[in-house]
Amino acid sequence: MKRVIGYVAVGGPEDIKTGKGLVIQRRKVEEYCQQHGLVLVFLHHDTPYTNQRGLQRAAEQVSAGLADA
Repeated sequence: MKRVIGYVAVGGPEDIKTGKGLVIQRRKVEEYCQQHGLVLVFLHHDTPYTNQRGLQRAAEQVSAGLADA
């Protein structure tokens, strides 16, 4: 099975306040992985306040061989 890293992000204050943006996106990533036989090893997220640290971590983990994609 292919090991993957998920990534979700929200862009606005309303999404951050409600949390729905990240929750819905996370569910969709998990569902996609399940439907396609992928193993979700990490799931990172970003908000307007994280300066894309989640995306950077995901790229570093793939480069380190902790996931296939």
